[in-house]
Amino acid sequence: VPEGKIIGLIGPNGSGKTTLFSSIVGFHPIDGGSIRFQGKEISRLTVPQIARRGLIRTFQQTRIYSKMTCVQNMLISMPLKGAGLLGFFESQQSRGHRRAEELLEFVGLHSKRHLLAGDLSFGQQKLLEFAMALMNRPRMLMLDEPTAGINPTLINGLIDRLKRANSEFGITLFVIEHNMRVIMNLAEHIYCLAHGQLLAEGPPEAIQSDQRVIDAYPHELSGGMRQRVLIALALLLDPQVLILDEPTTALDILTQRTIIDLLRQLKEEQHFTMLFISHDLAIAAELADRLATMYAGKIVEIGKSEDIFYAPRHPYTLGLIRAVPKVTGGFQDLESIPGSPPDLINMPSGCKFHPRCAFASEKCSQEEPPLETVGPDHMVACWHWHDVVAELNERPLHTALPVQTPSSNNE
Repeated sequence: VPEGKIIGLIGPNGSGKTTLFSSIVGFHPIDGGSIRFQGKEISRLTVPQIARRGLIRTFQQTRIYSKMTCVQNMLISMPLKGAGLLGFFESQQSRGHRRAEELLEFVGLHSKRHLLAGDLSFGQQKLLEFAMALMNRPRMLMLDEPTAGINPTLINGLIDRLKRANSEFGITLFVIEHNMRVIMNLAEHIYCLAHGQLLAEGPPEAIQSDQRVIDAYPHELSGGMRQRVLIALALLLDPQVLILDEPTTALDILTQRTIIDLLRQLKEEQHFTMLFISHDLAIAAELADRLATMYAGKIVEIGKSEDIFYAPRHPYTLGLIRAVPKVTGGFQDLESIPGSPPDLINMPSGCKFHPRCAFASEKCSQEEPPLETVGPDHMVACWHWHDVVAELNERPLHTALPVQTPSSNNE
């Protein structure tokens, strides 16, 4: 949190906002990580020790003494550095009394300073609690729903006083709010939390756009937005493996680029394994480290992406690549794979691809080939993969990267 700024934290009920605040000020222990304030670790300090360092928190429900006057409440909030109630009685004749009256004037309660706190309205009690928090000259003030339950006519006045406290006293303010209008008018930078995870952060104008998306129904979102929502839902449980089934289908090319960049960024940041299912070879080539070609429910070739695209060994993989139109070079006739996919109920015997394969032999119709190693981390299920190599040497896919003829050991 930048020093001297007003920071907002928003999110739905149960998103972890209050738990986060309670952990920072020492009310809840943390299981891992660290909490640092002004460069020093504070996660193992007690609540009073953290308060003495200048980190003060207010609560959703006011914590005042209803049978004491406003001034007395202000004074009793001071003995963080003293000795309990003794500090209270000693401070009545000290500078603390003058500071209490100054701060009550600051929040607009000076005329009510001798009233019992219980006789104030809820909004006025919130202002009193704010003034009490300022008594110890905090370096950072954490406010949990400061406008909750306040008459709307008083909210603007509270926002103005919070801004003044930030500018005049140099206090860093960290504010929890579910009222978007308040947080947009108050904060300079906003964090958006959901289910204990940070969804977004940025200046108010950027978060306002994100909030419209968060509050929208699915039918109000574009296809790309819905796809990103699904990805966010999948990441909530912090998965080790994320399976994506055609995540770019029916999206325009610019939105596809956005999804690909997002997936690549998430993979690098969260270190999960991604299983990407797609019929779009270009996207698969850009995103995947390893590729597997499936036909009739079985993997027929698997290897590094560059090996699959530059040196395929299965006739089906070769047919898929040659069926893709080229966007560079001269015009070429498109090639297609003859025939139709097999009926999965009445599968052909032997190799399931043999009815459509230009390299098929009698052996192919009788025996199904197993996966065998044809190169480093490269396996193929084909009796005649060496014929595919010969075909590629005669008609290479990429002249800049000639296919190497396999050694006799590989054969």
